[in-house]
Amino acid sequence: MLSEKDLETLGSLSVIVKSDGKFLSLEKNLKRTFELAARIWGVNFKLDTCSESYKDFLAAKAARNCLTYPKTFYETQITDQDMYCYTVTGWWVQEEFSRLFKMHLENLKTNV
Repeated sequence: MLSEKDLETLGSLSVIVKSDGKFLSLEKNLKRTFELAARIWGVNFKLDTCSESYKDFLAAKAARNCLTYPKTFYETQITDQDMYCYTVTGWWVQEEFSRLFKMHLENLKTNV
């Protein structure tokens, strides 16, 4: 059975918006999605949020927010550092998903 927190996470991924207009922040949504997958798959997984890659993810999110909601003309510019953070973020998410999925496969092998 899914908790209210789990349903909130899944609901934020759907195309149907709740009537209260409540959205999860990007980092909360990412963390909860990984937590939910780990719990459903029965693995002991913790998203790596202590690495430089996670800091680059937060920097990429901040740069995205500036592009999405610019306050000045200069916030619409994309720097090489922004592109670096976007690239590292993509690699980091792929690595974390791969790590989670490998744990899931190992769990399936041991439970056969």
